[in-house]
Amino acid sequence: MKKILSLIFSIALCVTLAACNNNQAVNIDDNSENSPLPALPTVPETVTDTPADSSKSMDTAPGEYQFAVNSDNTVTITKYTGEGGDVKIPAKIDGKKVIAIGNTFKETGAFQGCTTLTSVIIPDGVTEIQDNAFQGCTSLKTVTIAASVTLLRNCAFDDCPNLQSIYFEGDAPQTANYVLNPPLPTIYYHEGAAGWTNLWYSCLTETY
Repeated sequence: MKKILSLIFSIALCVTLAACNNNQAVNIDDNSENSPLPALPTVPETVTDTPADSSKSMDTAPGEYQFAVNSDNTVTITKYTGEGGDVKIPAKIDGKKVIAIGNTFKETGAFQGCTTLTSVIIPDGVTEIQDNAFQGCTSLKTVTIAASVTLLRNCAFDDCPNLQSIYFEGDAPQTANYVLNPPLPTIYYHEGAAGWTNLWYSCLTETY
């Protein structure tokens, strides 16, 4: 049964994701593997582009992260300043819980353009990966996403051509209009996790 489901998801590949510029028309060339694919909007209209409680101040943590402190004293990581490679994002910064990886002011995503990033582990406690968070991470191969993550926003992993595997530790998150673009990675999830029949996950899926 699993093999049949995986085959169905693979065949459905051409119904997914792309084009991070909503003002630009998307033209699909059936003869090109790398042509952008139309997105499936799966996030309710009530979901806003950025957390409403993000503060207007930004601090720098000792080490590799800049962050914004939210009104509930949690943290949104706004910029990664490290050297890349294999990165495990901290669950807390300055004693404050990290709840989002992203793009607080609709500018550059936290890891956007980090071409030396090869793998990333997103810790428990993070609930969303915001717009453009990992866009343009051209060396990124593997992502592990904690069960606490419930939302992937626009272009979160756009332009990551070497991304091969995304490991989800929980149920399928909601997704904004554009998250990935071809070539698409294999999605791994735990057997029994909910939501993995959504056609957004039309790339190959396997349990682990």
